[in-house]
Amino acid sequence: MTMRICFYTETALPVIGGQELAIDELARQFQRCGHEVRVLTLRDRKHQQAHDAPLGYSVTRHARYLSTRYFLNWYRSVISSVYRHFRFNILHCHNVYPAGYIATGWSAGRSIPVVLTSHGCDIAADSHLLRKRGVAERISTTVSRSDACIAISPMLAEQFRRFGAPSHRIRQITNGVDVSGLSQPIALPSDMPAWVRPGSYFLLMGRLVHRKGVDLLLHAYRRIQAHCDTGLVIAGDGEQIDLLRDLAVRIGIRERVHFSGMARGSLKTALLRNALCTVVPSRISEGSALVVLESFAAGRPVIASAVPGLVDAITPGRNGWLVPEDSDDGLAEAMLAASSDRRETDRMGGNARQEATAFDWHQIAARHLEVYRDLLSPGARTMAA
Repeated sequence: MTMRICFYTETALPVIGGQELAIDELARQFQRCGHEVRVLTLRDRKHQQAHDAPLGYSVTRHARYLSTRYFLNWYRSVISSVYRHFRFNILHCHNVYPAGYIATGWSAGRSIPVVLTSHGCDIAADSHLLRKRGVAERISTTVSRSDACIAISPMLAEQFRRFGAPSHRIRQITNGVDVSGLSQPIALPSDMPAWVRPGSYFLLMGRLVHRKGVDLLLHAYRRIQAHCDTGLVIAGDGEQIDLLRDLAVRIGIRERVHFSGMARGSLKTALLRNALCTVVPSRISEGSALVVLESFAAGRPVIASAVPGLVDAITPGRNGWLVPEDSDDGLAEAMLAASSDRRETDRMGGNARQEATAFDWHQIAARHLEVYRDLLSPGARTMAA
Protein backbone atom coordinates (compact mmCIF):
# COMPACT_ATOMS: atom_id res chain seq x y z
CA MET A 1 0.00 0.00 0.00
CA THR A 2 1.43 3.35 -1.05
CA MET A 3 1.01 6.00 1.62
CA ARG A 4 0.99 9.78 1.61
CA ILE A 5 2.72 10.96 4.76
CA CYS A 6 2.77 14.51 6.11
CA PHE A 7 5.37 15.42 8.73
CA TYR A 8 4.43 18.47 10.81
CA THR A 9 7.41 19.93 12.67
CA GLU A 10 8.49 23.28 14.10
CA THR A 11 12.00 22.83 12.70
CA ALA A 12 13.57 21.20 9.65
CA LEU A 13 16.63 21.48 7.45
CA PRO A 14 18.61 23.64 6.82
CA VAL A 15 18.63 23.97 10.63
CA ILE A 16 20.96 21.21 11.85
CA GLY A 17 20.16 19.11 14.89
CA GLY A 18 19.05 15.62 15.84
CA GLN A 19 15.37 16.29 15.18
CA GLU A 20 15.95 17.89 11.79
CA LEU A 21 18.30 15.13 10.63
CA ALA A 22 15.92 12.40 11.80
CA ILE A 23 13.01 13.93 9.87
CA ASP A 24 15.14 14.27 6.76
CA GLU A 25 16.36 10.67 6.91
CA LEU A 26 12.89 9.25 7.53
CA ALA A 27 11.47 11.25 4.62
CA ARG A 28 14.19 9.95 2.29
CA GLN A 29 13.76 6.36 3.46
CA PHE A 30 9.99 6.50 3.00
CA GLN A 31 10.35 7.87 -0.52
CA ARG A 32 12.81 5.11 -1.40
CA CYS A 33 10.09 2.67 -0.35
CA GLY A 34 7.68 4.28 -2.84
CA HIS A 35 5.67 6.47 -0.46
CA GLU A 36 5.04 10.20 -0.88
CA VAL A 37 6.21 12.62 1.82
CA ARG A 38 5.58 16.28 2.49
CA VAL A 39 7.18 18.20 5.38
CA LEU A 40 5.12 21.05 6.84
CA THR A 41 7.26 23.37 8.92
CA LEU A 42 7.92 26.98 9.92
CA ARG A 43 9.67 29.65 7.94
CA ASP A 44 13.21 30.66 8.80
CA ARG A 45 13.51 33.01 11.79
CA LYS A 46 15.45 35.47 9.67
CA HIS A 47 12.91 35.20 6.82
CA GLN A 48 15.56 33.86 4.48
CA GLN A 49 14.46 31.81 1.49
CA ALA A 50 15.06 28.12 2.12
CA HIS A 51 16.40 26.07 -0.78
CA ASP A 52 14.36 22.91 -0.35
CA ALA A 53 14.50 21.48 -3.89
CA PRO A 54 17.68 19.39 -3.34
CA LEU A 55 16.04 17.56 -0.42
CA GLY A 56 14.13 15.26 -2.75
CA TYR A 57 10.76 15.61 -0.98
CA SER A 58 8.19 18.40 -0.83
CA VAL A 59 8.41 21.09 1.87
CA THR A 60 5.72 23.63 2.77
CA ARG A 61 6.67 26.48 5.10
CA HIS A 62 4.25 28.72 6.97
CA ALA A 63 4.46 31.78 9.23
CA ARG A 64 6.05 31.25 12.61
CA TYR A 65 3.85 30.95 15.68
CA LEU A 66 3.01 34.29 17.26
CA SER A 67 2.91 32.53 20.63
CA THR A 68 3.15 29.00 21.99
CA ARG A 69 -0.01 29.64 24.05
CA TYR A 70 -2.26 31.91 22.01
CA PHE A 71 -3.73 31.84 18.46
CA LEU A 72 -2.54 28.27 17.83
CA ASN A 73 -5.93 27.13 16.51
CA TRP A 74 -5.48 29.45 13.52
CA TYR A 75 -2.73 27.18 12.20
CA ARG A 76 -5.24 24.38 11.65
CA SER A 77 -6.07 26.24 8.43
CA VAL A 78 -2.49 25.68 7.26
CA ILE A 79 -2.91 21.92 7.65
CA SER A 80 -6.22 22.15 5.77
CA SER A 81 -4.48 23.97 2.93
CA VAL A 82 -1.81 21.27 2.66
CA TYR A 83 -4.48 18.56 2.79
CA ARG A 84 -6.40 20.09 -0.11
CA HIS A 85 -3.33 19.78 -2.34
CA PHE A 86 -1.73 16.66 -0.85
CA ARG A 87 -4.31 14.17 0.38
CA PHE A 88 -2.12 12.63 3.06
CA ASN A 89 -3.42 9.61 4.96
CA ILE A 90 -0.96 9.86 7.88
CA LEU A 91 -0.18 13.05 9.82
CA HIS A 92 3.00 12.54 11.84
CA CYS A 93 3.89 15.37 14.23
CA HIS A 94 7.44 15.89 15.44
CA ASN A 95 6.82 17.33 18.66
CA VAL A 96 3.75 16.93 20.81
CA TYR A 97 3.48 20.66 21.45
CA PRO A 98 2.63 22.85 19.71
CA ALA A 99 2.62 20.91 16.40
CA GLY A 100 0.77 17.88 17.80
CA TYR A 101 -1.72 20.08 19.65
CA ILE A 102 -2.62 21.90 16.44
CA ALA A 103 -2.78 18.68 14.41
CA THR A 104 -5.01 16.73 16.81
CA GLY A 105 -7.40 19.67 16.90
CA TRP A 106 -7.49 19.67 13.11
CA SER A 107 -8.01 15.91 12.88
CA ALA A 108 -11.09 15.82 15.13
CA GLY A 109 -13.91 14.26 13.11
CA ARG A 110 -11.60 13.24 10.29
CA SER A 111 -10.32 9.77 9.46
CA ILE A 112 -6.64 10.80 9.34
CA PRO A 113 -4.53 9.09 12.03
CA VAL A 114 -2.21 11.41 13.97
CA VAL A 115 1.13 10.08 15.19
CA LEU A 116 3.21 11.94 17.78
CA THR A 117 6.97 11.82 18.21
CA SER A 118 8.59 13.84 20.97
CA HIS A 119 12.26 14.76 20.55
CA GLY A 120 12.44 15.78 24.19
CA CYS A 121 12.19 19.55 24.12
CA ASP A 122 8.44 19.56 24.84
CA ILE A 123 7.45 16.74 27.23
CA ALA A 124 10.73 16.00 29.04
CA ALA A 125 10.46 16.73 32.76
CA ASP A 126 12.87 19.69 32.47
CA SER A 127 11.17 21.25 29.43
CA HIS A 128 10.65 25.02 29.69
CA LEU A 129 7.28 24.59 27.96
CA LEU A 130 5.87 22.74 30.96
CA ARG A 131 6.44 25.82 33.09
CA LYS A 132 3.94 27.80 31.00
CA ARG A 133 0.43 28.01 32.38
CA GLY A 134 -1.95 25.54 30.79
CA VAL A 135 0.59 23.82 28.52
CA ALA A 136 0.79 20.57 30.51
CA GLU A 137 -2.99 20.23 30.29
CA ARG A 138 -2.86 20.83 26.54
CA ILE A 139 -0.19 18.18 26.15
CA SER A 140 -2.37 15.68 28.02
CA THR A 141 -5.27 16.53 25.69
CA THR A 142 -3.02 16.11 22.65
CA VAL A 143 -1.75 12.74 23.80
CA SER A 144 -5.30 11.51 24.50
CA ARG A 145 -6.45 12.53 20.99
CA SER A 146 -3.50 10.94 19.17
CA ASP A 147 -3.54 7.52 17.55
CA ALA A 148 0.06 6.52 18.33
CA CYS A 149 2.96 7.93 20.35
CA ILE A 150 6.49 7.12 19.21
CA ALA A 151 9.04 7.35 22.02
CA ILE A 152 12.66 7.65 20.90
CA SER A 153 13.94 6.71 24.38
CA PRO A 154 12.64 4.96 27.52
CA MET A 155 12.60 8.34 29.27
CA LEU A 156 10.16 9.73 26.70
CA ALA A 157 8.03 6.57 26.81
CA GLU A 158 7.61 7.20 30.54
CA GLN A 159 6.71 10.84 29.89
CA PHE A 160 4.04 9.78 27.40
CA ARG A 161 2.57 7.56 30.13
CA ARG A 162 2.71 10.46 32.55
CA PHE A 163 0.58 12.49 30.17
CA GLY A 164 -2.01 9.75 29.85
CA ALA A 165 -0.99 7.64 26.85
CA PRO A 166 -2.07 4.00 27.33
CA SER A 167 0.76 1.52 26.91
CA HIS A 168 -0.75 -0.07 23.78
CA ARG A 169 -0.53 3.28 22.00
CA ILE A 170 3.18 3.85 22.77
CA ARG A 171 5.77 2.46 20.36
CA GLN A 172 9.43 2.78 21.36
CA ILE A 173 11.46 3.47 18.21
CA THR A 174 14.79 5.20 18.67
CA ASN A 175 16.41 7.47 16.11
CA GLY A 176 18.53 5.73 13.49
CA VAL A 177 21.99 5.99 12.05
CA ASP A 178 23.75 5.40 8.72
CA VAL A 179 25.75 2.39 9.86
CA SER A 180 27.33 1.53 6.50
CA GLY A 181 28.36 5.11 5.74
CA LEU A 182 29.89 5.76 9.15
CA SER A 183 31.77 2.46 9.32
CA GLN A 184 33.87 3.11 6.21
CA PRO A 185 37.51 4.25 6.73
CA ILE A 186 38.01 7.83 5.61
CA ALA A 187 40.97 10.21 5.87
CA LEU A 188 40.85 13.54 7.67
CA PRO A 189 40.93 16.64 5.42
CA SER A 190 44.41 17.97 4.69
CA ASP A 191 43.55 21.47 5.95
CA MET A 192 43.17 20.35 9.57
CA PRO A 193 45.75 21.45 12.14
CA ALA A 194 48.80 19.18 12.15
CA TRP A 195 47.93 17.70 15.55
CA VAL A 196 44.49 16.50 14.37
CA ARG A 197 45.42 12.93 13.47
CA PRO A 198 43.61 9.59 13.85
CA GLY A 199 43.12 8.81 17.53
CA SER A 200 44.65 12.12 18.60
CA TYR A 201 41.57 14.11 19.64
CA PHE A 202 38.36 14.11 21.64
CA LEU A 203 35.34 15.16 19.58
CA LEU A 204 32.28 17.21 20.49
CA MET A 205 29.70 17.45 17.72
CA GLY A 206 26.51 19.48 18.13
CA ARG A 207 24.91 22.85 18.67
CA LEU A 208 27.03 25.30 20.63
CA VAL A 209 24.45 26.38 23.18
CA HIS A 210 24.44 26.45 26.99
CA ARG A 211 22.41 23.26 27.46
CA LYS A 212 25.03 21.22 25.56
CA GLY A 213 27.71 21.94 28.20
CA VAL A 214 30.54 22.84 25.82
CA ASP A 215 32.03 25.23 28.40
CA LEU A 216 32.22 22.32 30.86
CA LEU A 217 34.21 20.36 28.30
CA LEU A 218 36.66 23.22 27.79
CA HIS A 219 37.26 23.50 31.54
CA ALA A 220 37.68 19.71 31.78
CA TYR A 221 40.21 19.74 28.97
CA ARG A 222 42.20 22.49 30.73
CA ARG A 223 42.57 20.12 33.69
CA ILE A 224 44.05 17.28 31.64
CA GLN A 225 45.97 18.92 28.80
CA ALA A 226 49.27 18.72 30.66
CA HIS A 227 48.76 14.99 31.31
CA CYS A 228 47.89 13.70 27.82
CA ASP A 229 48.78 14.34 24.19
CA THR A 230 45.16 14.31 23.00
CA GLY A 231 43.61 17.47 21.54
CA LEU A 232 39.99 18.60 21.29
CA VAL A 233 37.90 19.17 18.16
CA ILE A 234 34.59 21.01 18.48
CA ALA A 235 32.35 20.56 15.43
CA GLY A 236 29.25 22.71 15.39
CA ASP A 237 27.83 26.19 15.42
CA GLY A 238 25.48 28.13 17.63
CA GLU A 239 24.86 31.21 19.70
CA GLN A 240 27.82 30.57 22.04
CA ILE A 241 30.51 30.14 19.38
CA ASP A 242 32.29 33.45 20.07
CA LEU A 243 31.98 33.06 23.84
CA LEU A 244 33.50 29.56 23.67
CA ARG A 245 36.40 30.66 21.47
CA ASP A 246 37.13 33.47 23.93
CA LEU A 247 36.94 31.03 26.84
CA ALA A 248 39.46 28.69 25.17
CA VAL A 249 41.89 31.61 24.84
CA ARG A 250 41.29 32.85 28.38
CA ILE A 251 41.99 29.50 30.05
CA GLY A 252 45.06 28.80 27.92
CA ILE A 253 43.99 25.87 25.74
CA ARG A 254 43.34 27.54 22.37
CA GLU A 255 46.36 25.97 20.64
CA ARG A 256 45.01 22.47 21.31
CA VAL A 257 41.35 23.18 20.53
CA HIS A 258 40.08 23.28 16.95
CA PHE A 259 36.67 24.75 16.14
CA SER A 260 35.81 23.15 12.80
CA GLY A 261 32.38 24.75 12.29
CA MET A 262 29.34 22.73 11.27
CA ALA A 263 30.36 19.29 10.01
CA ARG A 264 28.29 17.47 7.41
CA GLY A 265 28.88 14.77 4.84
CA SER A 266 32.41 13.44 4.50
CA LEU A 267 33.83 15.87 7.07
CA LYS A 268 31.39 14.63 9.70
CA THR A 269 32.22 11.02 8.91
CA ALA A 270 35.97 11.67 8.98
CA LEU A 271 35.81 13.46 12.34
CA LEU A 272 33.75 10.68 13.92
CA ARG A 273 35.76 7.80 12.47
CA ASN A 274 39.15 9.23 13.48
CA ALA A 275 38.34 10.54 16.96
CA LEU A 276 39.64 8.84 20.09
CA CYS A 277 36.12 9.13 21.48
CA THR A 278 33.13 11.48 21.42
CA VAL A 279 32.08 13.66 24.36
CA VAL A 280 28.44 14.64 25.06
CA PRO A 281 28.46 16.84 28.20
CA SER A 282 24.77 17.88 28.08
CA ARG A 283 23.46 19.73 31.11
CA ILE A 284 19.86 18.57 30.76
CA SER A 285 18.00 15.65 29.25
CA GLU A 286 18.39 14.49 25.66
CA GLY A 287 15.41 12.91 23.94
CA SER A 288 17.80 10.61 22.09
CA ALA A 289 21.22 11.99 21.27
CA LEU A 290 21.77 11.17 17.60
CA VAL A 291 25.49 11.88 17.92
CA VAL A 292 25.77 8.94 20.35
CA LEU A 293 24.42 6.52 17.75
CA GLU A 294 26.61 8.10 15.07
CA SER A 295 29.67 7.72 17.26
CA PHE A 296 28.78 4.08 17.93
CA ALA A 297 28.36 3.40 14.20
CA ALA A 298 31.80 4.95 13.63
CA GLY A 299 33.25 2.56 16.19
CA ARG A 300 33.98 5.17 18.84
CA PRO A 301 32.86 5.06 22.50
CA VAL A 302 31.19 8.03 24.18
CA ILE A 303 31.82 10.04 27.35
CA ALA A 304 28.48 11.53 28.40
CA SER A 305 26.70 13.25 31.25
CA ALA A 306 24.40 10.98 33.25
CA VAL A 307 21.21 12.80 32.23
CA PRO A 308 17.92 11.25 31.06
CA GLY A 309 18.18 10.06 27.47
CA LEU A 310 21.93 9.46 27.68
CA VAL A 311 21.92 7.00 30.57
CA ASP A 312 19.68 4.75 28.46
CA ALA A 313 22.21 4.63 25.60
CA ILE A 314 25.52 4.18 27.41
CA THR A 315 26.65 1.21 29.47
CA PRO A 316 29.78 2.21 31.42
CA GLY A 317 32.69 -0.08 30.69
CA ARG A 318 31.02 -1.51 27.60
CA ASN A 319 30.51 1.38 25.16
CA GLY A 320 31.57 4.46 27.07
CA TRP A 321 31.62 6.43 30.32
CA LEU A 322 28.88 8.20 32.27
CA VAL A 323 29.87 11.16 34.45
CA PRO A 324 27.89 13.31 36.89
CA GLU A 325 25.91 16.04 35.18
CA ASP A 326 27.34 19.57 35.16
CA SER A 327 30.74 18.25 36.31
CA ASP A 328 33.97 19.26 34.62
CA ASP A 329 35.81 17.12 37.21
CA GLY A 330 33.91 14.03 36.07
CA LEU A 331 34.54 14.80 32.41
CA ALA A 332 38.25 15.32 33.04
CA GLU A 333 38.56 11.98 34.86
CA ALA A 334 36.83 10.06 32.06
CA MET A 335 38.81 11.82 29.32
CA LEU A 336 42.08 11.01 31.08
CA ALA A 337 41.02 7.37 31.38
CA ALA A 338 40.16 7.21 27.65
CA SER A 339 43.48 8.69 26.55
CA SER A 340 45.67 6.69 28.97
CA ASP A 341 44.29 3.23 28.09
CA ARG A 342 43.70 3.25 24.34
CA ARG A 343 43.39 -0.50 24.08
CA GLU A 344 40.41 -0.37 26.45
CA THR A 345 38.97 2.61 24.56
CA ASP A 346 39.24 0.71 21.26
CA ARG A 347 37.62 -2.35 22.83
CA MET A 348 34.61 -0.27 23.87
CA GLY A 349 34.51 1.26 20.39
CA GLY A 350 34.22 -2.22 18.90
CA ASN A 351 31.33 -3.02 21.22
CA ALA A 352 29.65 0.24 20.25
CA ARG A 353 29.88 -0.55 16.53
CA GLN A 354 28.23 -3.93 17.06
CA GLU A 355 25.36 -2.34 18.98
CA ALA A 356 24.80 0.30 16.28
CA THR A 357 23.86 -2.28 13.65
CA ALA A 358 20.39 -2.61 15.22
CA PHE A 359 19.72 1.08 14.58
CA ASP A 360 20.36 1.38 10.86
CA TRP A 361 17.94 3.87 9.32
CA HIS A 362 16.26 1.43 6.96
CA GLN A 363 15.25 -0.71 9.95
CA ILE A 364 14.03 2.31 11.90
CA ALA A 365 12.01 3.53 8.88
CA ALA A 366 10.47 0.07 8.45
CA ARG A 367 9.27 0.14 12.07
CA HIS A 368 7.61 3.53 11.49
CA LEU A 369 5.89 2.23 8.36
CA GLU A 370 4.59 -0.73 10.36
CA VAL A 371 2.96 1.72 12.81
CA TYR A 372 1.34 3.60 9.93
CA ARG A 373 0.00 0.42 8.32
CA ASP A 374 -1.48 -0.72 11.62
CA LEU A 375 -3.28 2.62 11.98
CA LEU A 376 -4.64 2.46 8.44
CA SER A 377 -5.98 -1.07 8.77
CA PRO A 378 -9.80 -1.41 9.01
CA GLY A 379 -11.08 -0.55 12.47
CA ALA A 380 -7.68 0.57 13.76
CA ARG A 381 -8.81 3.94 15.11
CA THR A 382 -11.66 2.31 17.00
CA MET A 383 -9.30 -0.21 18.58
CA ALA A 384 -6.87 2.56 19.57
CA ALA A 385 -9.51 4.44 21.54
